[in-house]
Amino acid sequence: MNSLVKLNQYKNSTPIVDLFASQSNLVQTVIKDLDLCRKDSFSVEDLLEEFPRYDMAFSEDGVLKQEIPNQDQGESFAEELPNLPIDTGTIYAEECTIEELQELTKDNPDLLVTDSSDDYPVFKKNKPPIKSKYGGRKLDKPLQCPKCPYSTYFKRNFHTHQEVHKKRETRVYACKEPGCTEVFKTYRKYKRHGHQTFICDNCGLRCASKASLKGHLARHAMKLEHKCPYCRQGYNTKEDLRLHVRHQHLGTISYSCEICEMSFNRKSIRDGHLLTHGKSLDFPCTMCDKKFKTHKYLQKHINGVHKKLQFTCSYCNADFRTTYLRNNHIECVHGIQTRFVCGVCVQTFDSQDKLDSHRARHENPHDQECGKCLAVFTSKDLLGSHQCITYR
Repeated sequence: MNSLVKLNQYKNSTPIVDLFASQSNLVQTVIKDLDLCRKDSFSVEDLLEEFPRYDMAFSEDGVLKQEIPNQDQGESFAEELPNLPIDTGTIYAEECTIEELQELTKDNPDLLVTDSSDDYPVFKKNKPPIKSKYGGRKLDKPLQCPKCPYSTYFKRNFHTHQEVHKKRETRVYACKEPGCTEVFKTYRKYKRHGHQTFICDNCGLRCASKASLKGHLARHAMKLEHKCPYCRQGYNTKEDLRLHVRHQHLGTISYSCEICEMSFNRKSIRDGHLLTHGKSLDFPCTMCDKKFKTHKYLQKHINGVHKKLQFTCSYCNADFRTTYLRNNHIECVHGIQTRFVCGVCVQTFDSQDKLDSHRARHENPHDQECGKCLAVFTSKDLLGSHQCITYR
């Protein structure tokens, strides 16, 4: 608009020539708005003839003089104009404010996009209608797959998708090792199966894959390079860190006992707890005639009765069967504190430094972490419905 003002009033063609050279897309917008694309050819004279339509343009002194340049000047300027592009079918928005564009597109916010080149609004073209890959009539309501989030409006697509599920469910994985006839229903079991051809040079352990051997060697190195973002505890491998976060910090993962409704963060611990509700004694001691419900109780019996493992007091050399009894002795007899308890979650630590580090987590919890029980949740909704959310 400023270029046309200078051309119309001051007979200065330099600004509009520069505009054609540097920002031709803006000039295209004006040309399309004036509907000059209907002509086989057009020049600056056509722009000037349509110029009164732009009543918002003003000169430097605020007055627009409707003067048409003489024919000689118009012809000389027309020679300077480059060849203008033909209409490409792109629909540009008229020059208006952002508020006006938002008002025009409020019923369909996906209609308006922005060209990243010059932030000029461009309207999207209408999307083509949904078509079936295999043809067929489109249904009124979509068909939802019961096994995954996939949905479609065409029966043929739906049946083809179900065939993919059926093929995956009936697929088997056979071991490729010569002489091995093992067959597995899942890829995970197939990967776990191995012939342990990779041997550790440090301890002689056989591993089924290079990845397993690499993780095993990292545990030998004990560098503890992978730090937990919540408790800052170090781990040798990313897999060990992932399992630690999943079992110790994620509050959304729990395994409940069907009998007493107690919750556990590991399935193996829950399964061991279920055995305590039963009456069968499936774990006999090989050194005596006693039997136990769980392997944990059996091991405790062997260590205390047969191996006679003792925990010695470091101050008076008295022996105790458990660390609990030894710590009670040290605190009661010697007056030395051995257990440091958190006042928020009642967790016990063996040093004041560990307790201080733990308390700092209560005072400054991470995002989506409960400040009371320090459980981490995968979404804000789960955190909001958590029973400890009242703590601040």
